Amino acid sequence: MSSDPEDELNRMTLEDELTEYFIQCREDGLNKLTPKSKFNINITENVLLPLILEESREDFRKTIHRVLLRAFAKYKIEENRLDLISKIKEVFSDVKIDIKIPKTNRMNEIRAEKHEGKIITFPAEIFTVGTPKTEVLREIYECDCANTIIREAELRREICPTCHEELKSIGVAESETVQTITLKEISKLGGKTTQFVAELHREEADVMQPSEKKMFTAIFRSIPPNTKRNKSKTKYEIVLYVINTHPIDKIKTAKPDPLTLQTYKDMAKKGVLIDKLVDAYAPHIYGNREAKLSCLLSIIGGVEKGDYRGRIHIFLVGDPATGKTQIMKYMTRITSNSGITDGTGATGVGLGAGMVKLPTGEMGLAPGPCVKYDLGNLGIDELDKMDKEEYEMLLGIMEDGLCRRTVAGVDAELNARVSLIACANPKGGKWDRKLQGIADNVNLSPQTMSRFDLMIRFLNIANEEEDSKILDHIMKSRGGRDKGLLTDDELTSYCNYVRELEPSISLETERTLRDFYVKRERYQTDEESLSMDQRQYGALVRISHAFAKMLFKPMVDEECVNLAIDLYKKCIASFGISLEEGGSISEGSKGLRKYIENKDQSFRRIFRKLEEDAGAVFREELVEEMIKERRHWKSEEHAHSYINISHARSSIIEKSNGELKLVD
Repeated sequence: MSSDPEDELNRMTLEDELTEYFIQCREDGLNKLTPKSKFNINITENVLLPLILEESREDFRKTIHRVLLRAFAKYKIEENRLDLISKIKEVFSDVKIDIKIPKTNRMNEIRAEKHEGKIITFPAEIFTVGTPKTEVLREIYECDCANTIIREAELRREICPTCHEELKSIGVAESETVQTITLKEISKLGGKTTQFVAELHREEADVMQPSEKKMFTAIFRSIPPNTKRNKSKTKYEIVLYVINTHPIDKIKTAKPDPLTLQTYKDMAKKGVLIDKLVDAYAPHIYGNREAKLSCLLSIIGGVEKGDYRGRIHIFLVGDPATGKTQIMKYMTRITSNSGITDGTGATGVGLGAGMVKLPTGEMGLAPGPCVKYDLGNLGIDELDKMDKEEYEMLLGIMEDGLCRRTVAGVDAELNARVSLIACANPKGGKWDRKLQGIADNVNLSPQTMSRFDLMIRFLNIANEEEDSKILDHIMKSRGGRDKGLLTDDELTSYCNYVRELEPSISLETERTLRDFYVKRERYQTDEESLSMDQRQYGALVRISHAFAKMLFKPMVDEECVNLAIDLYKKCIASFGISLEEGGSISEGSKGLRKYIENKDQSFRRIFRKLEEDAGAVFREELVEEMIKERRHWKSEEHAHSYINISHARSSIIEKSNGELKLVD
């Protein structure tokens, strides 16, 4: 900045004029100002603001903050009480200023030849964030003749004007927080996007997270080589010196007009709305109505209440070429905050977040898709292909909506409140119905599978009649969308509206759900039934709320609960499992029971089955059967250890001939 006295006088004059403007025209804002409040400013509201921006540049926010406190002091305090001004500045030092500056450029328009040294404003997404650091602005120097001088920190080997000896640094007079981030162009399309390194200073530093979208005002600078900010020996580096950020206006999502909304409500009363919605979702895919309905419920979501999540997670698993991936991907066509990824780690930072190397050489935290689509929807293809570390991170995301990572010494806790629709193929590429069921066919841990609210199996079974219907449907779809169906835009506006509804649930309705849950619990020890854990009960609550939203109901009623239970039964039935009381359980359900059993329950089941088949149970045969399942006992050593523990706590007894008996 220039130190010319005339320029200094002009700057002070501008500040004085702006002070008077705040007092005369922003009286309401000054009246409401508190030490922790926010003062909103639009740079277009007064011609003085752009002039001060151009004049003060890096110190723009600092200047506006100083002017605001001066205006507040003059407005609140009598002129003869100047002793209180310093107190006000101290108490109100944390007042936030939100300055809105209109966009001047897009990121892909920023060029060195056009913008070097200029102030530009552009929208961008934060891609990576570096570790906040302290930068010394001014240091305290002294020399042998006891002179103490405060100088800019970058000036070295200064000479004392009195003794002409070199000054020595003895402390810091002024410093600020600095953070390096990487910005990237906001784009819904894939492929390469424009990226720039940026520097955040003072109150702008250490408050932003990866994936946030903001309007940035910055100075375009080319940093010469061999300097503190550019370690390169030959190349100039581009750094955007951020002087202001402002939240981007929320995307105005389309909503149905009043007439259309009433039409939907009338359909709900007539009982035809659900079919109408399902018909419109992925209409190019034949059948699979339960899967389509489940995806719609996931998009709509339940109701968040305290520590109970409202996000609904769906798992589509089964044979290839059955339409499950296409059904999952259709979600992105009717939602604004959504995306698709796969379990092979194609993003480079994983599903949650990871560390990447910034152009400056330091490591920065970059968001994965679960963080990027916070409060939105994410489809994951090939869920079974992820690394073990990713599964562990995914459990936290699915349950409490947080991504927790410790990478390169950095502890990060990022919001990842995303609703998942995941797909996977069976272990052998095709579902093996000779195996016992889900746990044997899918390469996923029981913990991961238990987090899904609904699971649906897709089978590719040769059937001439069904195959003919599928081909007819494909041929018809190629001719264009049926005119009687809702369009994608109509489906989008509908979902935007009902997603914001918050129906409550009555005690009577809760009792209906509880009765269903209790009836299932009574059969947990029955070998011919399927047990139901608390997570599945929570899933029914979420799904019931989603049905209430779907049907514009202010309360979750018995109809919503029955719809939820019916869908739940149909999804489970896709695996060949019956949830009817006392009903016979198929081979598929035995596999499902395995993945929801704890170790003791699995042991008792194996023991009873061996006892029934062989008449007597001996250790070696029991160990052989235990390690076949591999879930609780990975080796013979693990199985023997468990048997010894069971014997020690008298859960089993051993006869003199080595026969084992289970104690009830």
